[in-house]
Amino acid sequence: MGNEEILNAGLFVSVGGSRSAEGWDLAAMEALSGNVSCSACIVSGGAIGTDCAAHRGALQSGGTTIVVVPVPLEHISLSSWRPAMASLWDPDRTLFLSPFGKTARITRSSPIARNRLIAALADTAVAGRTSIRSGTNHFISVCRAMGIPLFVLNEADDDPGLRTAFNNLKQNGARLFQRDETLSFEFADEVVAAARACRRRKRAAADAQLRLLETVEPYLVGS
Repeated sequence: MGNEEILNAGLFVSVGGSRSAEGWDLAAMEALSGNVSCSACIVSGGAIGTDCAAHRGALQSGGTTIVVVPVPLEHISLSSWRPAMASLWDPDRTLFLSPFGKTARITRSSPIARNRLIAALADTAVAGRTSIRSGTNHFISVCRAMGIPLFVLNEADDDPGLRTAFNNLKQNGARLFQRDETLSFEFADEVVAAARACRRRKRAAADAQLRLLETVEPYLVGS
């Protein structure tokens, strides 16, 4: 629902984070999304908190955004859904996607399917405030499994489990960042550069698969 041409726009940066994020955490993700949207489409889940901050940052900066919802599109009415953002939705710069058909039964696991789609679209991923038992942590895990470059807000507070998780992420290649970094265009450029590198890897892998298929096709036809 919206402008399907956005799917051909180029790079995609997926953003996830806590519904309960507020204040400086939301401002940081909104600022980063706005800066990144100059070079990439922002993808997020449309939830209150971090997701809406990401969409808002992209739209206010003149960029494009994809909203991946955990319900059928037929359940979405823009006049009543997220009223605080009603004035920002632009049909030319927004695309709503759903992994569910209109007769799908929505369950507690539906957001998990939504997270997988958000990760699958990503050339790189940015995670805002999270906790060990949260949808954002699942989003991070899915991105890691897909080999998506990760940028994670380094805000563990006094949670030793979360600090350990962040250390593990860093050791496995994730870039931990501080909130004040999100205000700089240099950091946005770093996120976009990671997305471009990931896109090049994806294309190289796709080209390799195509060459392999071309090599074995005569034998498959002959059989």
